[in-house]
Amino acid sequence: MPKKAKPIPYKLNELKKYISYNSETGSITRAVDIPNNRIKKGDDACKIRISKTNGIPYKRVYLHKKEYSAHRLAWFLYYGVDPYFYGAEKVVDHINRNTLDNRIKNLRIITTKENNNNKREYKRKDHKND
Repeated sequence: MPKKAKPIPYKLNELKKYISYNSETGSITRAVDIPNNRIKKGDDACKIRISKTNGIPYKRVYLHKKEYSAHRLAWFLYYGVDPYFYGAEKVVDHINRNTLDNRIKNLRIITTKENNNNKREYKRKDHKND
């Protein structure tokens, strides 16, 4: 069972001090230099991580030693509304099912049930004993 999303603990103007979002490409980049971490303004802020619950890759952004879903940050940076505030039963969905595509035209807010209906069928693993 996936973890429930939590509110993003930044106000929009504070978040924009650290990262920038390009809605056409879906990229999230660093907005400032952080010399001790060797991070430069304009560097890609995303790391690809495989979900422990379903094995699907997602982009994640690390801010102040905390991990955030890139698609949720993208929604917040573009619309100015934390996806958490749409309600517990709502999630940010990737319309084309490509979880690495965070362009705003590929993101939408839907219910968890609708999101589950949008998933591909899981491949059945047959275990044959020879």
